[in-house]
Amino acid sequence: MEWIYIGLTIFFWGLAPVFDKTALKNVNPATGISVRMIWSALVMILFVLFTGKTETAINFPFKNISFLFISASVSLLGYLFYFKALTKGNASKVVPAVAVFPLVTAIIAFCIMGEPFSIQKLSAVILIVTGIILLH
Repeated sequence: MEWIYIGLTIFFWGLAPVFDKTALKNVNPATGISVRMIWSALVMILFVLFTGKTETAINFPFKNISFLFISASVSLLGYLFYFKALTKGNASKVVPAVAVFPLVTAIIAFCIMGEPFSIQKLSAVILIVTGIILLH
């Protein structure tokens, strides 16, 4: 079942940069991110309200909120640099190059979070990096 969600994620995340690149013509990347994030926040607020998840949101533990704020902050920094790269380069090169971020996640997961390491995971990371190198 999760493969359906993974497939939809890949499709929508693959489609979004096409609109980002188009939207960023003659627009400051920070302004573009602001508009994008405001719209996202509005949609998510409506989603929470209409799905009856407001009780869950109100009782959200502070520790979880703190980590989500940190996550949002570092993600926002990534978006700033990503949008700047999109304004300077071709989407067909920028997007795959940026997609090497799972390598950073894997290293942190193995080294800091203690997730299990395997030859299969190492092979996947090597293939990702090789694919990025081949695109450039």
